[in-house]
Amino acid sequence: MQSKTSIRQGLTIIIIAVVVGLSINLLRENSLPLIAHGIPEADQLFLSDDTGTAQLVLINFDQAVELFRDGTVFIDARESQYFDEGHIKGAWNIGSPLELAFKLDSLQGKNDLIVTYCGEADCGSSENLAFTLQDLGFTRIFIYSGGWFEWSDAGMPVE
Repeated sequence: MQSKTSIRQGLTIIIIAVVVGLSINLLRENSLPLIAHGIPEADQLFLSDDTGTAQLVLINFDQAVELFRDGTVFIDARESQYFDEGHIKGAWNIGSPLELAFKLDSLQGKNDLIVTYCGEADCGSSENLAFTLQDLGFTRIFIYSGGWFEWSDAGMPVE
């Protein structure tokens, strides 16, 4: 009998906590979405937002090649051992995110284009890095979903 009462009390506390949490989220000016939205794919290589908020978009191989030829900074989000084995020519390795942000900010502005990539489409490191850069104030970030394997398999410049 005592255990049923404890279970009911525990469930009641959980239900109240969920209702209070959802209510507070709804009342917030910048509430969190209940369902995460995917990162959109770029239909063109132009990012602008009148609100000044950061934008993250996925790019394909052809778009990555165009940005590479334009001299856009590519950042390899893979571990340094994989970076050392081979990477997109001229790409940077992340090191620590704060060190990377300082380096990026000193060499270019926070509104300049950046491309993050990792090994392949299933790798989430490039997205994680993009979100970190977004949190640090960078506003124009592309995520090359094909990554290192697609780039190197296509015979593009590597180091």
